[in-house]
Amino acid sequence: MAEDNSSFLNYVNSSGFAFQMRIEEEINKGQNRWQFAGREHRWQDESGQSGYIDLLVDFGSLRILIECKKQKDKNWIFLKRKSGQHRDTCSLLWAKKYMPIEQLPFPSDFAAWDIFSVAPTSYASAFCTMQGQGDNLRTLLEKAASELTHAAECLAKEELAFSATKEISQQRVYMPLVVTNAKLTVCSFVPEAVNISTGELSLEDAQFETVPYIRFQKGLETNIMSSKVQFGKGQGLELSQINAEKERNVFVVNPDSLLDFLKECNLLPNRNSMEYPWVALDRTYYSLFK
Repeated sequence: MAEDNSSFLNYVNSSGFAFQMRIEEEINKGQNRWQFAGREHRWQDESGQSGYIDLLVDFGSLRILIECKKQKDKNWIFLKRKSGQHRDTCSLLWAKKYMPIEQLPFPSDFAAWDIFSVAPTSYASAFCTMQGQGDNLRTLLEKAASELTHAAECLAKEELAFSATKEISQQRVYMPLVVTNAKLTVCSFVPEAVNISTGELSLEDAQFETVPYIRFQKGLETNIMSSKVQFGKGQGLELSQINAEKERNVFVVNPDSLLDFLKECNLLPNRNSMEYPWVALDRTYYSLFK
């Protein structure tokens, strides 16, 4: 049977490429604060594993890696404790190049996952379930988020390697983000309400809320640790602290709210330290020239 334009259209709509192109257009037309930095950027690690970053956009030192996930009539449901409130903290990767000198007590090509305060605030969740996804498999989001965090590390190493500066360079912060047309729903409940025999909740014990975006927070695939651990301050950590050190954040955003998210997006120092993580390294670096 000969194929016609309807068949061709089915092929187009069954892929996510048209959705990706529409997201790029939305970013370009919606505002001018963010600069488009690239599409389908290929990354590769030392083992030969490779992939593509759908879209890259920049504002100042912040670079967002965007993965577009088209989902037809799907719901992504994020679980959280009822006590969980909006938060601004976020574990992100940053990188900076320093002039290699003998006295430098850290690698001249430095990268670390550290805590920042990031607007806008949102709920955070480590668990996402969706239609057609068995609980014995990694969810689509877990796979996409792990690939994004891994891609961020590869991109940071690539940019450090290509930097030609012989002096201290501007820092770069990498934010992984998944944009999906799936409906984002948060399920809030008190864990004690779960029936321990069936492992299930009753409808009256679950509160559902549609959200425009959320922080997906989990121990995702990364090889680079925090600056604290790299400077030996992680010695003697308890297992719970090690677990927290390995947590990474990936934003999940609905496309209808993407421009609002980008408009509000802002990177601030961690409230506990009140300074960006590279400031301490800058002080050490400049002190070597006194």
